[in-house]
Amino acid sequence: MEINEAGHVQITGMVPNNTTLNTLRTKITQVLPGYTIKYQIIALPWHEITQIRTDLDATQEKTAQISSELLAHTIKLQNIINTLTKTTTNPQLAASLNTLQQVQASLMQRLTSIEDELMSPTQLLLRWINYNSISFKQNTAFAYPEQAQIKLKTLANLLAKAPQQLRIKVVGYTDILGNNSLNQWLALQRSLVVIEHLTRLGVPRKRLLSIGKYTEHIITKDPIETTHHRRIKFELIQ
Repeated sequence: MEINEAGHVQITGMVPNNTTLNTLRTKITQVLPGYTIKYQIIALPWHEITQIRTDLDATQEKTAQISSELLAHTIKLQNIINTLTKTTTNPQLAASLNTLQQVQASLMQRLTSIEDELMSPTQLLLRWINYNSISFKQNTAFAYPEQAQIKLKTLANLLAKAPQQLRIKVVGYTDILGNNSLNQWLALQRSLVVIEHLTRLGVPRKRLLSIGKYTEHIITKDPIETTHHRRIKFELIQ
């Protein structure tokens, strides 16, 4: 049930027989007096509905498998393109590689779209968590403010669609320099800054758990690269 573009109540679905359909129409009219109601309901026996669901599940599983295989081949193609682009001195080949790269990028975008259509809200949320983090410069300032805002807005939207019982750990980290106690406090403060942004975007505070882990999960001990540790990672609590 939804409100369509014309402002009418739109009812879409399937029922086992015409008797159920007529009963449904009567009850909806009683509950929503005065509304214009548009129906797109098919009357099908339960065994046919069950078969449709079974066929749909099988189709989704097969499509997901094909999508995964295409993604793997596409990544290999991208690596080949990158290698050839760095080594070629032939202008014509370079132009062809650029065209191929554009086609590859378009394919990747389409594959992502297919995955989005196949995934549940929980799966979409988990995928986002696995591939995203928020970087910091120093103290509690975002390293890339615009990018951080976009990421947090996306996360807030995914959380809004996911089951309400799902919660998120917002885990703060620091670099490996400086005082341990101060870094532990700073890691927690970074977590709280991100939580504040998420609550402003409408995420209930009870769905967010703040944690500071200081230098756990060290990426590198190279002093030049320690800025990689100044980040927020997310973990799903189910």
